[in-house]
Parts: sequence; structure tokens; C-alpha cells
Amino acid sequence: PLIISGPADASSKWYAEFARIAPLLKKDLHYEVDIKKRTIGVHEAGVEFVEDQLGIDNLYEAANSPLVSYLNNAIKA
Repeated sequence: PLIISGPADASSKWYAEFARIAPLLKKDLHYEVDIKKRTIGVHEAGVEFVEDQLGIDNLYEAANSPLVSYLNNAIKA
């Protein structure tokens, strides 16, 4: 039989987690958007908010570095 999907990996957990967190972030308080450059920048208040939501001490610690991409992508979405 053909198996179309396998067990969920860790990344799907993070997609769901950041999909939950992103709507809670407030533009200009937690992050800023540069339309011309098509970029977003997360303010210190946003980093602290996300760290509290995830229960981690440092979002930019090496072990947590993949989470920064999830955060940026969730805000852009």
C-alpha cells in the first residue's frame, strides 16, 4: 500500500506553535514591517513575548536558532 504521509516531525510542532503565537504579536510594539524592503524586524518586546510563550530563556541561543525562522515566517504569513 502507498503511504502518503508519515508521522509528524518536530517542525510541524513548531509551525503550529508559531501559528498560535503570531496573531498575539502586535505590529509596532512587537515587530515592524518594512514594505519597501519586504522585511520584518522583531523588537526586543517581541522577542521577550515569544520567549515567555515558548518557555525558553534565549530565542537567539544556538540551540533555538531555527525558531527565529519559524517566528519570521509566521509573522509574514
